[in-house]
Amino acid sequence: MNYGLGLVSKREYSTKEVKDKLLAKAADPALVKEVMFYLKKEGFLNDEEFARDYAESKTALFYGRERILSALRFEKGLNPEILDGLSFSEELPHAKAFLRTLEKKTASLPAKSRRIKLSQMLSRRGFSTDIINQVVDEIPSNSAAVKASLEKEATKAIQRYGKKYNSYNLKQKCFAYLCSKGFSSGEISEVLERKL
Repeated sequence: MNYGLGLVSKREYSTKEVKDKLLAKAADPALVKEVMFYLKKEGFLNDEEFARDYAESKTALFYGRERILSALRFEKGLNPEILDGLSFSEELPHAKAFLRTLEKKTASLPAKSRRIKLSQMLSRRGFSTDIINQVVDEIPSNSAAVKASLEKEATKAIQRYGKKYNSYNLKQKCFAYLCSKGFSSGEISEVLERKL
């Protein structure tokens, strides 16, 4: 009994988490059942309230609906009926806010690579495809940073392949290298014409 009260006094747990911890600690399932009944009766365990608080805290940390629901269902052991009652009305603004925190990290990437990287980051955070597409489509491109990045990568490619290849093969190798970095063919041709 004391162990169960100690658990719920430290932080919120789902019913399944407390039950699993009690079963791991106590050898008698009847005692675990009694403690669980007491904790529920006294209001120490409330899965609806736990789900609401958990979703609220994870949303504030920029996690999306899918990841939160998955964690609540499979890690915390909550019933789908409880999860249906959760509201994620602020998911789009949270996705936009999370994206703003990533803008500096991805500013120098070409538009295509940047879109892919940001989409992957949002997906790992548990945002839906609709939200991801909506948010990523609104990202302004930073053409000055992309051009500076292209110049830098072109110089690096020319130095890397310049010792080994002649002018035509050098241009092909540099073009292929810059394409693999996600730059558009028009921008690459323009820079290589200037540099070679």
